[in-house]
Amino acid sequence: MSTGGVPLIGRSGELAVLRERMEALRGGTGSLVLIEGDAGTGKTRLLEAAGVAVQGAALEYAGAPYAPVRDVLNALLRRQPKLLQGNAALAQSLKPVLELERAGTQRQVLDAVVQVVRECSKGERLTIAFEDIHWIDSASAEVLAHLARQAATLPIAIFVTYRAGDAAQRSESLGLLAAISRIAADTIALRGLSDADAMLLIAQAQTEPLPLSVRRTICELAQGNPLLLTELARHARADAEDATLPVSLQLLVRERLAVFDEEERDVLRVCAALEIFDHTLAAEISGLSPERVLDVLKKARTAGIVTERGRRFAFAHALIRHAITSDVLAIELAQLHAQIATRLELQEQTPETVRRLAYHYWIAGDDERTQRYNVMAAKEAESVYAFEDAAQYYERAINGRLIGETTIALYERLADTYERAARFKPAANLLERMFAWSRTHRSGSETAVLGIPLSRSRFQALDDDGSIAAVRDAIAIAGPDASPALKFELNSLLAWYLVHLRRTGEALAVLDEADRCKEAGSAHALVRYYEARAAYDVHALGGGQWREHVERAIELSAGMDTIIHIARFANAMALAVASEIDAYTYAFELLERMRPLFDRGGDGLGQYMHMWSRLMFVCGRLRDSREALDAVLPFMVDGTSHVFRVASIGIPLALHTGDRALLTACSRPTLLKEAFNSKDPVVFAPVVTAVARHMISENREGEAAALVEQTLPRMQSAGNNFDLLLLAARIGSKPVVDRAFELLKPWEERSRSAQATGALMRAYRASGKQRTALAHRAAELYSALPWPLHQALALEVAGSREEAADIYAQCGASADALRLRAEGRRGPNSSPLSPRELEVALLVGEGRSNRAIAEALVLSERTVENHIASIFGKLNMRSRSEIASYVARENARAV
Repeated sequence: MSTGGVPLIGRSGELAVLRERMEALRGGTGSLVLIEGDAGTGKTRLLEAAGVAVQGAALEYAGAPYAPVRDVLNALLRRQPKLLQGNAALAQSLKPVLELERAGTQRQVLDAVVQVVRECSKGERLTIAFEDIHWIDSASAEVLAHLARQAATLPIAIFVTYRAGDAAQRSESLGLLAAISRIAADTIALRGLSDADAMLLIAQAQTEPLPLSVRRTICELAQGNPLLLTELARHARADAEDATLPVSLQLLVRERLAVFDEEERDVLRVCAALEIFDHTLAAEISGLSPERVLDVLKKARTAGIVTERGRRFAFAHALIRHAITSDVLAIELAQLHAQIATRLELQEQTPETVRRLAYHYWIAGDDERTQRYNVMAAKEAESVYAFEDAAQYYERAINGRLIGETTIALYERLADTYERAARFKPAANLLERMFAWSRTHRSGSETAVLGIPLSRSRFQALDDDGSIAAVRDAIAIAGPDASPALKFELNSLLAWYLVHLRRTGEALAVLDEADRCKEAGSAHALVRYYEARAAYDVHALGGGQWREHVERAIELSAGMDTIIHIARFANAMALAVASEIDAYTYAFELLERMRPLFDRGGDGLGQYMHMWSRLMFVCGRLRDSREALDAVLPFMVDGTSHVFRVASIGIPLALHTGDRALLTACSRPTLLKEAFNSKDPVVFAPVVTAVARHMISENREGEAAALVEQTLPRMQSAGNNFDLLLLAARIGSKPVVDRAFELLKPWEERSRSAQATGALMRAYRASGKQRTALAHRAAELYSALPWPLHQALALEVAGSREEAADIYAQCGASADALRLRAEGRRGPNSSPLSPRELEVALLVGEGRSNRAIAEALVLSERTVENHIASIFGKLNMRSRSEIASYVARENARAV
């Protein structure tokens, strides 16, 4: 299977090493780099992204002598077709290589290959790759070892790729690696992608949005392998709990299993059911001797099927284990898992043992033990914030039974874990069913209590009207005789929703109602009450006692669940960066106080890092912003609110950094439609801003202007959406600009960020010295906040592009820095190329491929091809080397 279509994600560090070695060629320094990784880890894709010019590959099925060397020589001779003309001796020396014959004097062959490489490297940076050398023949191994020894004396970079497991099985490749590893400048080991990068790759490869449970299954099966992630994502279905193996991967697994006889496969089936296992337990279940099982496991280890983990074993890839059991009948599988569970039950019940018992009894179909062990496993998962796992355990414990007196407690736990895992829509749907059942089977107070999580789930699913209706229904059901504690909790929650929607008048009346029974409030209800009071002070009074209120909420939550405590910090930070107060110093103080809480770990904490990511982004710490965003990415499909949070940060972050993979993952086709389903500008306005900026980057300014014009009438207040107003001033028609200034006006007297925004908006509409003065004033105001990315933007408008480029570079906004420096090199009237064409030309000059250029500039490859065609036409050139020479001359002029 080709790896050419696998997007390059999560390999920026490795790519930087390759480009560093290629850059060293400018100074005449050659090098050898070894790249090791399993099939599908992206070795070829990494070479393509780096723009390696010449490649040869050793093939398992075509091990002819000199085959990969011939590939390289043919590619070099196509570049210099006259090299062998008139040099009969050189042509004769190369004849064994070019005709794939092991003949002639080997020393002559070695020297001839070096001579060709030396001649072809004159006047240009030469990069050569030898791929899959674990299949290399002995003749090619000799040539490559000789060439590698000369690499330091030649202006060439040699890249060698191989699979360590396969290389260790053949004397040719093992000897070659022993000879050249000592002289390699770098050795890169491509390991599995992180969970965040795996989720990005799945998002890029999938044909339809997949539930988090399916994506997690894909990650488990692929174990970070980019090729496997891509293949599984392309074939997965949204309604499938298991990711079905594509035929191509089934064949790959069957090839590895072909060397095992039926008895050995039976042992592997037992091991596959055990997942992680020791040979004695596998022997007991399979009925064979421990020695015989060990022999099978040794053979499986040699074949790359299993690996050792201390004194136990595990499968090298989950997809292999998945495939081994796929042909077993369901009844046979149930019996096998029942045997395993019965044996495991005799062991000490550690958390790991309980998890395994929960799984094995579920497959075995033992309902009583399935419920017992899955509930135990769910509680253990909740204790470490693994809420997605906990939800799966509760689903197994319920096992399809209807809501009733014997199952309602399990359904309540399941709904809670859905909510904590950011699966808000499933949580709301489940709670609606429970709420309806409770109205006919339980008391009014018990039903009203269910209205609290129902309203929360609706709110998180961006159903503002539904969340308020749920609380009001609960208040009505509870009635006037409800306990003071319940009244206080319901009214505090209702006030929290109302003030979030800026319905501050209604919120104040409800808060006053809550005050009447405040003394009876639980700690959890008081947390919500003080947050509502703080939000009211910010949004209605422009400050007031908001800090005292949020500190009280944080203090009350300190003894509660870690996630509840973290959420208080996140909400306090959101208020701190509200435009009414711009309290960024306090926001960073809150962040530092919150940071240690994340050390407690758990997947469920990741969803609360969106505020962390946003704060880092606004304050120009883009690397930190991306790191925090990685933790939120896994939650972006199932939880609608997370989709918008990720998109509103991720799209501009990708545009600033040139991260094409992140841009693709965040730019869902239905993003705008879903955002506009919300009536809340806090939701839709940041998404519109991000999408409009993306449109502008693709030269779709007209579409961006139309989108902004469509959005502003939906807004009654500017709120924190000043970036949208800046876009309106930059690209909007006069009525749109007038509306933007109208929305900004109430804020300018009380908000520093609004004052800075107003100055830059006016700079966009001005010209000459007035434009420059206003933009410099905006830069000063942004610097004081501090908002460095906005400061750099204002400096751009003022014409101070060098200073702006420096700020962008310090923030990590590499795409912006590259753009401005390309324009600076160009100079006034010095080149017929457009700024974008000059950016493309600069990257061509660095030896990058079209795909690598597309990734750096966040463009499609077709667009890059069009730009290069235009450059050829404008400069009357025909080759990339001519473009590189042109860039070198322009750089010399700039210096």
